[in-house]
Amino acid sequence: MNEKKAATGYDREKFRDLRNELGRLEARLERLIEDKQRLYSEVRNRVEFQYDSPGGFDRSRVKGVCAKLFDVKPEYAEYAKALEVAAGSRLYHICVDDPQTAKVLMSDPGSRQMRRRQNFVPLSKIQTRVPTPQQLAGARSAAASVDGECIPALEAVDCPECYSKVVEYLFGATFLCDTSDTGKAVTFHPQVRAKSVTRDGDSYDPSGSLTGGSSSGGNEYSVLRTLCEHFSRCKEERQLNGEIEQLNVEISRHQKSKGAWDNLDREHRDLDTQLGSVSCRIRSHPYHALHQEIEELNAQIEEHEKSIEELEVEKERLAADVDRLQEEVASLGGNQEEQIR
Repeated sequence: MNEKKAATGYDREKFRDLRNELGRLEARLERLIEDKQRLYSEVRNRVEFQYDSPGGFDRSRVKGVCAKLFDVKPEYAEYAKALEVAAGSRLYHICVDDPQTAKVLMSDPGSRQMRRRQNFVPLSKIQTRVPTPQQLAGARSAAASVDGECIPALEAVDCPECYSKVVEYLFGATFLCDTSDTGKAVTFHPQVRAKSVTRDGDSYDPSGSLTGGSSSGGNEYSVLRTLCEHFSRCKEERQLNGEIEQLNVEISRHQKSKGAWDNLDREHRDLDTQLGSVSCRIRSHPYHALHQEIEELNAQIEEHEKSIEELEVEKERLAADVDRLQEEVASLGGNQEEQIR
């Protein structure tokens, strides 16, 4: 029976560990979802586009708020505020597939298709500008001259290929710099002459204007930073759901084995119960008493037979001793007769 149980492949300890791990992951997922929802609630009013679509309208033609179409690379998360300043109000423009879609949404203001006034960015009409090789080389040189860090804004973000034009529209030839000194050196470098924004949100324009960013060392609230944290929680949620799904598959497999194991275990207990009942009936039957008495008598017979065998051996030993003593006596008698003569 134990071999049959082992053949099911069920391991009680492993099954318990799997259930405990599932509970831990589900609790973690619950906390993650709460955190994700909290973060999104902080930026919902800025990044959520709500509208009542006309009948038969294909909602996939509306891509959404530009801020939600890309993500900041983890290694450049500290530049989230700078990216927000670089994009400005364009960050909250609505991306659509073409101008016709925007016209449909704006065609009848009385229908309240849109909840508030919006600016639209048709993907098919976006005109962009990206840093030239000369600007990139000049920016690196300028940053190195003040021992600073400078990266193109486009390099700090990640997005699906279909939205690359949107990202170029938002950030263009802007550079992100670690400090004000780096920003000034980059912006006013003769090979660059492009906008730069520091981590703290200070913006430098080649025309000579300076826009102050954060007055608290870059610690003030940032919509883009919060949105990126929300995206990060979404990724973690997808990953965690994948782990939970795999764990549930393994638990399901163990549950099937557990069913077979439980059936065998129940059968084992039933057989033990039946065996105990039969043993009890046998012990209470007169035949059992006679059988026990016979076994005891047989044991006594074996013991007596063994004793007889031992006595026979002792008898033979004693007989040999008698023969030896008689020979010695006879030998002594012969010697005495010779001495008398």
